[in-house]
Amino acid sequence: MPAIQLTGVTRRFGDVCAVNDLTLAVEDHDFVTLLGPSGCGKTTTLRMIAGLETPTKGRIELNGEVVFDSEKKINLPANLRGVGLLFQHYALWPNMTIYENIAYPLAGKMAKSEIDKTVRSMAETVKIENLLDRYPAQLSGGQQQRAAIARTLAPRPRVILMDEPLSNLDAKLRLEMRSELQRLHLATGSAFLYVTHDQLEAMTLSTRICLMDRGVLRQDAPPLTVYRRPADLFAADFVGAPPINLMEVTGAGTGDEMNLTLPGDRLARFSFRDRTGEAVPPDGALTLGARPEMIHLGETGLPGTIYSVLPAGMETTVRVQTEGALLTAVVFGAAPLAIGASARVSFAGEDLLLFRRDSGKLLGAGKLLLS
Repeated sequence: MPAIQLTGVTRRFGDVCAVNDLTLAVEDHDFVTLLGPSGCGKTTTLRMIAGLETPTKGRIELNGEVVFDSEKKINLPANLRGVGLLFQHYALWPNMTIYENIAYPLAGKMAKSEIDKTVRSMAETVKIENLLDRYPAQLSGGQQQRAAIARTLAPRPRVILMDEPLSNLDAKLRLEMRSELQRLHLATGSAFLYVTHDQLEAMTLSTRICLMDRGVLRQDAPPLTVYRRPADLFAADFVGAPPINLMEVTGAGTGDEMNLTLPGDRLARFSFRDRTGEAVPPDGALTLGARPEMIHLGETGLPGTIYSVLPAGMETTVRVQTEGALLTAVVFGAAPLAIGASARVSFAGEDLLLFRRDSGKLLGAGKLLLS
C-alpha cells in the first residue's frame, strides 16, 4: 500500500484555490519531490498531509490509515499522524543541547537507555556525534540542519515530510546535504516527500517529480522523464538549467514526418521518433523545444551572431542571436568565442520536442533537419 495516498484533495482560501482536486500516491521507499514555482500549492499540500492545514475536501491516507476524510468527518491531529517533519528553519530548542533536542520527541516513549542509544545512533548517522553537548547557537548552519534531521529521524517515522530544508544553506553546504539526504533515504527506507522550487534538488534527489502549477499537478514522473519528455510547455520550460530553447514554428503534415517553417521563414523537416497521440492543431501553430545541449555550433546551419559567452569552467553557456530567435547552447570546456562573432547553429540528436502552441501539450520527440 502507498505510504501516502491523496484522493481528490482540495484546499481553498476564500475564492483562491491553492490545491485543486489533487490525487497523488507516494509508495514506500519513494523519494518524491513536489516541485513548482512559489504559490503553486506544494507547501499547502505538505501541510495538509502533516495535519497542519485542513483540506476543504478530499481524503488522505498514511500507511493505510485514513487521517482525513471530508465526507466521513475524519481529521486526525498532527501529533497522531506519525510523520516526521523537517522545515526550512531548523526549529531547534535554543536552551537545549543537541543531545536533548534529538531526545525530545522520544521522551516518555522508551526507556532512558534506549533513548540514549537512539540519540547517539542518529547523531552518528548524520555525523554530529562529537557535537551532542553543544547548544544550537554554537553550531554552523549545516550542523544545525544535521541536528534537525537527526531529531526528525529519531522516532523512525515511515513518512518524512520536508519543506525546503536546504534553502538557508550556502551552495557548497547544499551540495553536501543533498548527498546526505540521498544516503539517509536509502538507509532509513522511509517514504520521503520533499518540497522545493529548486529544480536541481528535484532532479538529483527524487525517484519521482510531481510538478505543480497553480494548485494543479501537471506531471508525475521520474526526473529524467520530466526532462526528456515533459508533458507540456510549462514542464519543459520550468525544468532544465539553462532553460530549454522554445521557438514558435508552423507545421504541416501527418504521420511520422512534418514540414516546419522556423522563425525567419527557414524550412525544416521534423521526423518523429515517438509520438504522444496528441493531434496537430488545424492552424499548424506549434512550438519547437531544444535543450541547450542539443544546440550545436559549427560550420552549417542557421546563421547567427554570438550574443553572450558565459564560461563556468567545465562548460560554457553560449547565446546566439539568429533571425527571429535567441538560442542558448552549452559547450563543454572552454569555448574560444567572441561576442559579436558570426556563428551557425544546427540541432543535434533525436530528442527535440514539438508542442501544440494552443494547449501546450507535447506532440512527441524527434529529429530536425534543416532544408
